[in-house]
Amino acid sequence: MNYIHNLTTDSLKGEVKISALKYNYIVLGAETAKENYKRKYPISGTTKYDFEARTNSYYIQDEIELQDFVFTLGTRLDDSEKFGNEWSSNVGAVYKIDDKQRLKLSYGEGFKTPSLQESSSEYQTYSHGWYVGNDDLKAETSKSYELAYEFYGEDTKFKTAIFKTDLDNLITGESTGRTVYPMGPFMPLTEYTYVNVAKATIKGFEADVDYDFNENHKINLNYTYLKTEDKETNEELSYRPKNTFNIGLSSELGWGVSSYLSANYLGTQYDSSGDKISGYTLFNAQISKKITKDLTARIGVDNIGDKHFDDNGGDPYYLKRRLAYVGLNYKF
Repeated sequence: MNYIHNLTTDSLKGEVKISALKYNYIVLGAETAKENYKRKYPISGTTKYDFEARTNSYYIQDEIELQDFVFTLGTRLDDSEKFGNEWSSNVGAVYKIDDKQRLKLSYGEGFKTPSLQESSSEYQTYSHGWYVGNDDLKAETSKSYELAYEFYGEDTKFKTAIFKTDLDNLITGESTGRTVYPMGPFMPLTEYTYVNVAKATIKGFEADVDYDFNENHKINLNYTYLKTEDKETNEELSYRPKNTFNIGLSSELGWGVSSYLSANYLGTQYDSSGDKISGYTLFNAQISKKITKDLTARIGVDNIGDKHFDDNGGDPYYLKRRLAYVGLNYKF
């Protein structure tokens, strides 16, 4: 490979919140994002491809409180140079059963434009294989429904919800069935591209529990069940496990030191070729030290056991291997 990618994304967002009106809390906002891609050849110093894509968005949301009810009404306009304009709306209602319990009902629409990498065949790169963009890719739209219950106790928080999302032109990665050699004759790679699933449905159930053992230790449990379907093929969507279970333990160890240990189980799923992948569990750990009021140092390891798909089916490049990291966080 004798060229390098140069992909930049610039974004800007502004928001105004108005609380002067009685029983109303209004949010007005606008944001803009520009992606620019250049393919440079370092030896010659030339740039073969240079193009960009811009998307602007404008939104308004009004939260209205009436006794034990809170209603939310909102709308959003997405204006994309390549994919046109789209209005999306959302409505929601919250009923305060008492001081500790809430019942929520919501409906929302979504509009997702493909990224520049996904929607341009000129963008080709290594990521879980050799990925090539698709010039004919369409924007993804969705309609989502959710009914949720929440409980807030002294030591326990519990949330549960049932949900359903109907999608048109779902954007996903798919194997082309070809083997390519962009990185040399001795490194074969499976070729992938981005495609639209004309109509799909994702529905399921989730539950989340936080429990404080004491002021120093807290455990979090989360379970999600998904049922997905490609409406044209009646098959499940790729890389969306039917059962997911997460458990995490947060601890304050004293002297400004804290730790977080977690285990994440992902159940049976299918890869982009339709092959079944067995369930697996990932283990992660992180320790942090508060150096000053605003500065925190972190060190951690994700996927401690270095789990990968080679042993139980699936694209061996899809799952991130063991990752150790260190970092500093400064809060302004």
